[in-house]
Amino acid sequence: MEVKRHGLRILQVVRQFLPRTGGMQEYVAQLSRHLINLGHEVDVLTLNRNIHTGESLGDDSSVFFKDQNIFVKRVAFRGWSRFFWVPSLGLCLKDYDIVHVHGVDGFLSAVMRFSDIPLFLSTHGGYFHTSKLRMLKNIFFHTRTRFQLRNVLKVLACSRQDFFKFKSICDNVELVENGVDVDYFRPKQVRELKLNNWLYVGGFESNKQVHRLLQAFDHCHRHHSNLSLTIVGTEQFSGQWKELTRGLNSKKSINFFSNLSSEELLKLYHCSGLFVSASEYEGFGLASMEALASGSLLMLHPNQSFLDLFCGLGEFADFERPDKVLEAFNLISSMNEKDLIQRAAFGLAKSEIFSWKKVAREIENHYFNST
Repeated sequence: MEVKRHGLRILQVVRQFLPRTGGMQEYVAQLSRHLINLGHEVDVLTLNRNIHTGESLGDDSSVFFKDQNIFVKRVAFRGWSRFFWVPSLGLCLKDYDIVHVHGVDGFLSAVMRFSDIPLFLSTHGGYFHTSKLRMLKNIFFHTRTRFQLRNVLKVLACSRQDFFKFKSICDNVELVENGVDVDYFRPKQVRELKLNNWLYVGGFESNKQVHRLLQAFDHCHRHHSNLSLTIVGTEQFSGQWKELTRGLNSKKSINFFSNLSSEELLKLYHCSGLFVSASEYEGFGLASMEALASGSLLMLHPNQSFLDLFCGLGEFADFERPDKVLEAFNLISSMNEKDLIQRAAFGLAKSEIFSWKKVAREIENHYFNST
């Protein structure tokens, strides 16, 4: 006889949340939304200012996302992106059945300081997105982070890379790969694959190698003058745009957008035939998976995460070598329409594995197994 599950009170803890947009913010919003749909009460604890610009993120007590209203508690902090200090959480953690922290940062220390209840942690790439200070990061990871994880009931690795990384310092790691809102991104009708329309969605951090993407596009544009590239980032990167595009012959064929609505972003996915990324490191590759779910094709730098997720689904090219990117694009362009449609359909089917409905159920099972 199946035991009926009661609704849980769950606190999701993440350093930045809506209205600031990004991969981790989207993850927490989607997880919260689906858990509420499953009958749970979900609140979000987050910082009250943009960690990069200092801009206030407002004092609204809730955020409406898709079909759900999510309660949000915003708290003051001092410090930097990952190394920040939270004087007060502004709520009582013992009011919750589950506390789920996203990312290894100042919030993990703060939550442990204010409560001794068991915690969940989602990895989101840890803090290894860049090679800068890698030796120091590894020392910190195998000392301070190892010590912190002793108080975490379950570590949920968002990618295979994260799984093996965190498995090296603790035993209670489970692989629960990122979720994608496949129902939202799936095209409602057969779409045309406009391979000359390239799209990149993501950050401008050093690991993303946007300058390599632009250089490679510029090289390809010399051979295919009808190419266009659309880049979608956040407003904090707009100041870098002029410098990044300086001296490019293809400048007029490149467009930059920031802070797009979900509907505007969806339209870009469906109007672009080829999603591109020069990223040398990814925790998961959410935007690439969203592109796959939208029916687009992929041309990606062969980082380990991309190779794990998209082998056989896209073309890989070393973006350090623009000539290799041109070769990859020429190969895609030479494919007949039937093969292109078949590859896009295969990608759509692959994305279903990462449906948020499935991922939320998997995380819910981990919650219940801990209570």
